[in-house]
Amino acid sequence: MAGLAAAGAGLIGSPALGQLPVLLGVVGGAFATVVNTLEHGGQVGMVFELLRNCGGFYRRLQEEIESNLGERDLQKRENGELFEMKMALQLGRSLPELKDLTSYASRSCNDEDIKQFAGKLI
Repeated sequence: MAGLAAAGAGLIGSPALGQLPVLLGVVGGAFATVVNTLEHGGQVGMVFELLRNCGGFYRRLQEEIESNLGERDLQKRENGELFEMKMALQLGRSLPELKDLTSYASRSCNDEDIKQFAGKLI
């Protein structure tokens, strides 16, 4: 559509075509604007779905950690080092980066700092 508008704008002033290039430029530009707006509207929906998915991912990790720590029978608990490695792999980070995260989270921070840092995990 934008190419049609550009071609029409390039042909404006041609005496053989008359007002047709102006019409092509205006209509092509308007259609290109509508299509572009619809495409970006779809992208906003995709971003919303991405954020919703990430929230579910964090919730699942939280539940997994709580269930492992809440297990009273030590024989049934997952090995600590193995569990750390599993969490690091699920977050796509190395083990030292995960330990940096735990040291950051153990300090007294306000909720806004934690939320900002949690978005950087993925």
